[in-house]
Amino acid sequence: MCGIAGFLEFDKSSLTSDPYNLIDKMLSVIIHRGPDDHGKLMHGYEEKNNNEENSLNVTDKYVVLGHRRLSIIDLTKNGSQPMVSRSGKLELIYNGEIYNYLELKKELEPLYSFQTDSDTEVILAAYENWGINMLSRFDGMFAFALWDNENQELICARDSMGIKPFYYNLSDKGFIFGSEPRVILEGLNTNGTVDEEHTAEFLTLGLSDFDEGTFYNEVKQLQGGHYFVLKHHDKEIKSNRFWSPTKVKKADDSNELRMVDLYDAYLKTIELSVKRQLRSDVPIGTSLSGGVDSSVIAYWSGNLLKEKARDYTAITFSTPGFALDESQSAKKVAEACGINWETATEPGFSDFPQLFKHLITTMGEPFTSLSVLAQYKVMQRASQLGIKVMLDGQGGDEMYLGYSRVAQNVIFSNLRKGKLISFLKGITLFKRNSSISIVKAIILNIVYNSPVLAHWLKHRRSSKYTSNKLLSKIRPTLVSDYFSNKSVENKQLDELEKYCLPRLLRYADRNSMAFGVESRVPHLSSLSRDFALQLPINYRVKDGWTKYIVRRSMVGKLPQEILWDKQKKGFDIPQSKWLNILNDDMKAMVINMNDSGIFKKDRILEALDKRVGLDDPYLWRVLSVIAWMKYMNVAFKSNE
Repeated sequence: MCGIAGFLEFDKSSLTSDPYNLIDKMLSVIIHRGPDDHGKLMHGYEEKNNNEENSLNVTDKYVVLGHRRLSIIDLTKNGSQPMVSRSGKLELIYNGEIYNYLELKKELEPLYSFQTDSDTEVILAAYENWGINMLSRFDGMFAFALWDNENQELICARDSMGIKPFYYNLSDKGFIFGSEPRVILEGLNTNGTVDEEHTAEFLTLGLSDFDEGTFYNEVKQLQGGHYFVLKHHDKEIKSNRFWSPTKVKKADDSNELRMVDLYDAYLKTIELSVKRQLRSDVPIGTSLSGGVDSSVIAYWSGNLLKEKARDYTAITFSTPGFALDESQSAKKVAEACGINWETATEPGFSDFPQLFKHLITTMGEPFTSLSVLAQYKVMQRASQLGIKVMLDGQGGDEMYLGYSRVAQNVIFSNLRKGKLISFLKGITLFKRNSSISIVKAIILNIVYNSPVLAHWLKHRRSSKYTSNKLLSKIRPTLVSDYFSNKSVENKQLDELEKYCLPRLLRYADRNSMAFGVESRVPHLSSLSRDFALQLPINYRVKDGWTKYIVRRSMVGKLPQEILWDKQKKGFDIPQSKWLNILNDDMKAMVINMNDSGIFKKDRILEALDKRVGLDDPYLWRVLSVIAWMKYMNVAFKSNE
């Protein structure tokens, strides 16, 4: 786990007259991602001096690769990057972990002479022998840039789920890339400007990270499961998809499946996923919310580590006195799993303003709620305890239909198909076992399958605080796609690939890397991914229960009250209380903002003065955008 940065100039000095200084500046803004080591490699520039390490003089090719290292596997200098292949043909900078690197290394050993114990060298060996087809063989999370000296081209790729980030800017001058938007902005020597389309869509729909766009006009992102090959003077990115859910074999409840015990298959899949992700040369722990997904990870960690479990720590965010505090449930799980347990407590009153500012700059872009602060504090606590790797339960909801808004479609799909008895049975069980009411489920089902109605309702609420000048930028095609009447399977894939998981993964990456901690997500391993997506729907949602196969398979392994708890858990926070603490700072920020009339100051200040509606997601999203613009010094183009 690390930070990468680099650029490719189409003509010498087209981006900078001092490439040495520029790459140093780009790496300096992500030192938190890799505090253990750094390195750089250059092509096409005169050596700065005779002692310049890894500086090569190759005519007409102006390429710079930079790396900040967080040492996790092979802690020696042998694992440092940029790493050059044994043949000298390939040079790699890479952020992530290939969890099946030992298995791949064994397969490659007859073909490649390994000199390190790192997974980085496995990528180099894999590319030399398998080419780009290697990507489909990786079980891991990754974002990398690989310079092919022989073919004079840059290969850039991002893992199938988009767990690790890859941002870039392509212009007539050249190509700049890195692990965070701030790397790109540093490379361009700008604070950036607001992308109005994506910002309007965030304010109204709560969506982000669903395509190649970001909140910055100047920054794009490579989507998960994609790669591209860039040669000098290429003026556009033509990305290719190496993994897609459509490639996963679909299945129904056929005779073939009845011959297989899918509950046992689930247990074997998640066990192997966790086993691979426990591989580390540094201390390791887990985030534990007290919900099903993180509890599953805690159980298998304790089970696999056996006597070593006493050195493995679970960390829970605690809000004493808060009705939805999860610490006691999490403690019960940790005790059942035989692992250590720690809490990360909410910040004190006097700490909040400065902490909020740091949270905004850590995220680097707006976010949907202050719940990200809980994860931030857990990662901070992990760092304080000397834990450099944290396993996380993220992805379980998206893989096994854990969200009621998607799972309820299983019931209503029976009504649309004319299966009245199945529909009535589903409604009855849903009422008994779901955390939301039947009335709310019906309303949500109508709204989330009606683009015109949904947009009207959301626009109406958003326009209370934001001008139509900005909201008019929302793309009708996005609204139509997001709220269209799709099958349960396609709704799930939307959550997985576009409308939910990508932004949650961004939050997790920024929060963990802010403290030099690697966050791993076993529910999103290639093994878990392919297993979950081929499951028949009735193994994912059954008898009104979401994530049925997970709950059913873990019976006897986790406490019953955790497995069959209707209330979804995931680091719940007292947002109204926190916003009340920040109220005066928020008001000052709104009063002093310069937005050319984009936001309705009076309406926002009225809401803050009355201290009502502080749990209103539309109000929070506006405040998040305003805070981002203030602390990151971002402006609308009209303000330039």
